[in-house]
Amino acid sequence: MVIPPSQDLPTVEWSREGVSPNTVFVYRDGCETLEAKNPDFRYRTSLIMNELPNGNLSLRVSNLQLSDKGTYWCKIVRGQQPEVLAKLELDVVAVSEPKLTAVPDVTGYLTVQCGVEGWLAEPEITFLDDQGNDIHAEKPERTAPNISRKAKIQTATNRSGFPVLPWPPRAPPFK
Repeated sequence: MVIPPSQDLPTVEWSREGVSPNTVFVYRDGCETLEAKNPDFRYRTSLIMNELPNGNLSLRVSNLQLSDKGTYWCKIVRGQQPEVLAKLELDVVAVSEPKLTAVPDVTGYLTVQCGVEGWLAEPEITFLDDQGNDIHAEKPERTAPNISRKAKIQTATNRSGFPVLPWPPRAPPFK
């Protein structure tokens, strides 16, 4: 939300429909006012302070939660008259944690796979060795909105000088 730049900053109030109290952020007399703020938004909402003189009244919500979805209103108060500047709809979607699997095979290779489910923005999945170099991997597999990528790593290569143990470990034969 942007208003014409000014050194005379108005009171700025952001509120949300459907919660009580509905105030999620108030800026008055040069600082945040906590008196009527909804406790669910305490320590999670802010303005971009160095942008206020430029007229930027954008609300920043951190640690976004699914329950933050809803209709938000921005209004300013100059004198006694509140003026609604904007109404916006915030949609929040869940994302999954990346899943990493490693499956050894009998040929001395380890197949490593990383995948995510339900992400709207496509992540870049890369694999790095212990030196930080890229490991060659298959092209990502996309089945909207899921993506995964695999890499095969030779497990018999041992740069540390320690013996390479078979995987999976096998018990010695009984005598």
